[in-house]
Amino acid sequence: MPDQPDLLPCPFCGGDCSCNPFGGSISEPFTFFVICHKCGAQTRRYGTAEQAIAAWNTRADRWIPVSERLPEPFVDVNGYSKSGVNIGYFTASGLWYEEGADMSWRNITHWMPQPALPEEVEGW
Repeated sequence: MPDQPDLLPCPFCGGDCSCNPFGGSISEPFTFFVICHKCGAQTRRYGTAEQAIAAWNTRADRWIPVSERLPEPFVDVNGYSKSGVNIGYFTASGLWYEEGADMSWRNITHWMPQPALPEEVEGW
């Protein structure tokens, strides 16, 4: 991808990453996401590769231990457990759920907010 900013290493494991297209059909335009080849951490899908790379390269200040505080209920966050990093949310009833899964997410020890979305998206 020419003229695009460099991807920073994975903030979770330091692994190499790539920006990849997803979809792309008559009814669904390509979207883009960044994924770490070592631990599998990834962004959500964005309309352009530049947006996905900017989101990936935006870093939260630090991982927050769940013993320190919990995120607001039903707000997507990056969650860490010994099995890896995933996007999920905390419920008001005290359970964690992984995005796209029908089962609870167990043994979360740390979390960090998702980066803010771009304020303006051309072409949308």
